Amino acid sequence: MMGRQPQPRPILRAIADDDIVNTDWRRVYARATLNQDNDGTWHARLTGPQGSGVLTSMALANGYAVCPEDRERIRAGEECDVIMVDWDHPLD
Repeated sequence: MMGRQPQPRPILRAIADDDIVNTDWRRVYARATLNQDNDGTWHARLTGPQGSGVLTSMALANGYAVCPEDRERIRAGEECDVIMVDWDHPLD
């Protein structure tokens, strides 16, 4: 709008605090909140049930934790990509 070019959404690496399960071998975008701990490590915690009709988890999320189509799950403690949807931090 008004000539502004779309900006790509930042993607960060984070530690998954919960399992992200991929039941049908398609890429999963799990709604999550991203927080940084004292040592600077980013953590992604799921916002609750991930069903398509659950809008609360969408309202609470500030990012999508990604489980690739070639993985059955990302286990809690493993790294994952998080696509940010509500982001006001500068990227270095």
